[in-house]
Amino acid sequence: MNPDELVNADLKRSLPIPSQARDQAQCPAETRRFFHRCQHQPHIIRGYFGGPYIRYTLE
Repeated sequence: MNPDELVNADLKRSLPIPSQARDQAQCPAETRRFFHRCQHQPHIIRGYFGGPYIRYTLE
């Protein structure tokens, strides 16, 4: 397991349910919105590296 898998899982949980998507442009827009929110919350990014199976990346 690596940090990008945790980011991808978080992103998937934050996206609206596919059946509620109004058009194809909504998915990329929601993805950008997710990463923009993450930019302003560094504690979330640090959390991706805090798990017991991920700590090897900090050593």
